[in-house]
Amino acid sequence: MKAVPAVRRLALARCVFGCLVWLLVCTQHAAAQPVKFTTNNYALDLFTSPVLGGGRIVGMAGAHAAIASGIDGAVFNPAGYAERYEKEIDWFAFDVTGGLALSGVFTNNDFDNDGHRSGANGSTYQLTLGTRLQFSYLGTGVTWLQRRYNLKGEDQRSFDVVLDTWRTGVAYSFLNGGLVAGATLSIYKFAVAGSSGGGDPITSPVTPFRINKDPTGYTGIGSEFGVLVRPAGKRYRLGFVGRTAATGRLDAAKKVTDEDGVRRAQGLVLPYEIHVPWELTFGLAYQFGERRTNTPWRNTRELRKELSQQIADGSYQMPERFHEAPYESLPSDPDKAVDVAMANYREAERRFRRHQPRKYVLLAADLIAYGRSANAHGVDAFLNQTPGRSGERISYGVRVGVESEVWPDRVKVRGGTYLEPSRFARSYYRPHATTGFDVRLFDLWRWSARGTATVDLAPRYFNWGIAFGLWW
Repeated sequence: MKAVPAVRRLALARCVFGCLVWLLVCTQHAAAQPVKFTTNNYALDLFTSPVLGGGRIVGMAGAHAAIASGIDGAVFNPAGYAERYEKEIDWFAFDVTGGLALSGVFTNNDFDNDGHRSGANGSTYQLTLGTRLQFSYLGTGVTWLQRRYNLKGEDQRSFDVVLDTWRTGVAYSFLNGGLVAGATLSIYKFAVAGSSGGGDPITSPVTPFRINKDPTGYTGIGSEFGVLVRPAGKRYRLGFVGRTAATGRLDAAKKVTDEDGVRRAQGLVLPYEIHVPWELTFGLAYQFGERRTNTPWRNTRELRKELSQQIADGSYQMPERFHEAPYESLPSDPDKAVDVAMANYREAERRFRRHQPRKYVLLAADLIAYGRSANAHGVDAFLNQTPGRSGERISYGVRVGVESEVWPDRVKVRGGTYLEPSRFARSYYRPHATTGFDVRLFDLWRWSARGTATVDLAPRYFNWGIAFGLWW
């Protein structure tokens, strides 16, 4: 066979090398251009993987199912609507909360734990507000949590992607507080809308309470049920919580279909529906130290009947004074005597709580299971318009927190850790470290105000927040 000349061999080698380089460049270009959503045939998995909530919640890494005190606790266990704080001894009591968490201020966060930071161009925040009313053994309340992403589209105009979670519920305390059960109606609203700035370019961070123009949204409704077991005087508590799944579809009245038949808003291809997975939680809490736990509360009607009987049969005894001024003596009139005995009893409860030892260490832990989401993708995937399958299997989470009052009646500190599950096949559990503190600020009438600060740190995630509320 005739040999190929050296010049031709060199030319052939150059041609083959050029083809390989061309193929490599094309492959890299294709890899650099990720697949985008082109149809509405997908769901949005509204799974909130990082812990969000009040300062005590985040500081203790979300381990709150067995604590569930007040309106902050009701978000994690509906029994919290009727779980009184220690100082709430009157027939009527109320509680308020509020906070602002600024995620992504110093770094772009991986909110979904899908393995990479969000590529969305913009900023975000979480705003929390809530209130609770307590009537004897019955409690009710409402909370609002808003997460808002302020983004910039391809035309350099700003728009908002907003997730609102409204919760309103009721709970009842049995056995003088030994068993508390509650239920919550949950409303999830997801919307894409032009911002109040008239579509101006982003020139400043996102601001709370932004007014949206012509929102395109979804609404899903679910329910939550919770039980809290807190035997009087015991050091432990148990919590059980169940949440149903919720789905919501796009409002049919919204005219968001393009000429190609694809529904879009602000340039984003919209999902067919939103889906919030079901959850099951078991919590355990145990308190060490001198401070007494699980203090019972007596209903006014029951207590009045008991005191009246004691006065009638002569067995009534003055409550413990706790080294304070003597109680008012009972008058001879039976009805007035019962009124004075009732006032003495409530005053004794206040003294009991005032003289409680403040030293304690509270440990809490939660185990959580999260349900599947069919044909769903994560929030980050939606914001980037790049498919990212989320919720193909059941997920599990673990949360552990600790709290102690290091400066009696002035400063409380908290810390914790939790394993955040991933809803994505290509990612793994992510460990978080949390910390926070409460500081008693000032007293106003019969209440004391507190300030709270928290930090949540994990790989590809940093969140900090401030809050206000009542000191207990």
